[in-house]
Amino acid sequence: MAKFIHGTAGWSYRDWVGPFYEPGTPQGRFLAQYAKRFPGAEVDATFYRIPTQKMCAGWDRVTPDGFLFSPKLPGEITHKRFLEDSQGLVREFLDALSPLGPKLGLIVAQFPYYKRDSGITLDIFLGRLLPFLDGLPEEAKFAVEVRNKDFLRPRFLEALAERKIALVLLDHPWMPPPRAWGNLEGALTTDQVPVRLIGDRYGIEKITKTWDKIVTDKDERLSRWAEVIKKILASGRTVTAFANNHYAGHGPATAVKLAEMVGPVD
Repeated sequence: MAKFIHGTAGWSYRDWVGPFYEPGTPQGRFLAQYAKRFPGAEVDATFYRIPTQKMCAGWDRVTPDGFLFSPKLPGEITHKRFLEDSQGLVREFLDALSPLGPKLGLIVAQFPYYKRDSGITLDIFLGRLLPFLDGLPEEAKFAVEVRNKDFLRPRFLEALAERKIALVLLDHPWMPPPRAWGNLEGALTTDQVPVRLIGDRYGIEKITKTWDKIVTDKDERLSRWAEVIKKILASGRTVTAFANNHYAGHGPATAVKLAEMVGPVD
């Protein structure tokens, strides 16, 4: 059965106290309040460090059954090591996440944008990626996010589909617009489709670095995403959509607006 799970990228923002969290809410109560409003969350913090089992058990304790966490694979693996000699770290990461049980959703392997002078072509990228994917433990589900638009070719998409790895549909200045994602043949590589609304970080930080309200109108773009998402849901797939503060200025408001545009899931 298709499901639409929406929320934000992270929850530990003091700027949200007042506009989203109740006034005076301590940081230790953020997730519990968050989980009353949204059915899932992206965990951005795991990109920077592996959490402890105790921390993950705490996340599990304060969220209801059916809540879904989508953590990022540590950047140590994707960026620093570029997937080499990382099997031990993957195992350590999954062991840390084990208290989440069925609340563990897609683990996102986010890769950087590879400039031309980096020497990283699609062939080189796949040469690192595919052996890594083939060695992943079967108990978790993974997604891959790329920021090089020219990587979105059949051989890449087919390789993900063969391995049951989801492709992240990314809203980012370097990547296709919503309708182009919706029309990209082969983009839906699994029955779970992750959407990440990142936006233009550098552009919005020229306007604000305080994340308490919407500062840029993204309604038209969100409506296009809603069209794409509804089409995906109609195919019987599950969609997870997480909004970053950098998308429009206030992640919770973006997530709520998108859910209103998508409407109820039949």
